[in-house]
Amino acid sequence: VELLKDWRLPAPVVHDAAYTWLINDLWGAPKLRKYTYDRVEPLLMAGWGNTAEAHLIRGGYYIQYAWDARGGGWASTVTDEQWRLMKERLGIARESLERSWTMKPLLDTALRMQWVELGDSRGRKEMERWYKNAIELDPGNYQARMNKLNWIHEKWHGSVKEMLDFGKECLTDTNGSAALTLYEVQFELAKYHQLRGRGTEAEYLKQPAVWRDVKLSFETFFAAHPNETGWRHNYA
Repeated sequence: VELLKDWRLPAPVVHDAAYTWLINDLWGAPKLRKYTYDRVEPLLMAGWGNTAEAHLIRGGYYIQYAWDARGGGWASTVTDEQWRLMKERLGIARESLERSWTMKPLLDTALRMQWVELGDSRGRKEMERWYKNAIELDPGNYQARMNKLNWIHEKWHGSVKEMLDFGKECLTDTNGSAALTLYEVQFELAKYHQLRGRGTEAEYLKQPAVWRDVKLSFETFFAAHPNETGWRHNYA
């Protein structure tokens, strides 16, 4: 709060500080996050309301505020009121992030809009738009790929086939860790396999076809990035 009373601060500095505190550090403390944000927003908008960074912070906050309303349970356990509040708050997030994007395209804005599309989707075309926006700003961005994978997950707006197709599509991409998307797909499907009571993660991963995908994903990645030894322990 004291920091944001100094209106001489450049917008990127405000973003690096406030975004980190509000969106990342207070992620697991919704009551404290709301208390803090309610005090911060008037200062933020008064000092930097004409900047992309301020509206990105506002949009990022309202995404988390929307998920606070929904809760983390299965869709069947979410009440009509919880859905209403989530949709309402995601609407505010969408408006803020769209405004931020028109002021200045920022990678974080595109990544956050992927989360808006997850919870209040306008369809595959709109999701792909924000995925494309993120990849154009950072061709090797892993989070953009994981966000898209989440959207096309069987439990959200897609199917197992779409997840596997996307993972295999990423094998041809040498940017960053893109080729590892297929590995992430199979491990995500293993977790979902167990959550749905279809068997254990281990049983899923022991399937020969699954190992072939995981092996192909890692070998393709290491062929393009032989010095990325940090991923070797995952492979092992």
